[in-house]
Amino acid sequence: LDTLIMTWNQIEHLVRKKMKDAGVDTAYTYKWEEAMQAGTLTMSQIQDITELRMARNRLVHSQSIDKDDVAYWIMKAAKLLAGLRGEKEMVSG
Repeated sequence: LDTLIMTWNQIEHLVRKKMKDAGVDTAYTYKWEEAMQAGTLTMSQIQDITELRMARNRLVHSQSIDKDDVAYWIMKAAKLLAGLRGEKEMVSG
């Protein structure tokens, strides 16, 4: 779970930086649409970010942790982070 949280923090920081660099106001209601128009994020990345945020919140507040569930989201987060960094997919899954 700590790996998932640390990877999420890196994703969140990188997304904020990319959006700021593109002049996207992150306080704006339509920030995702604006990020897509600026070419900062793809629809797929936005969907992954949304799903990952929901999974992270669910796992952090869970009474019991399913190792397979955590492993899946760690893999998904690593792929997203690599994509945001512009790296080729290096994570198998």
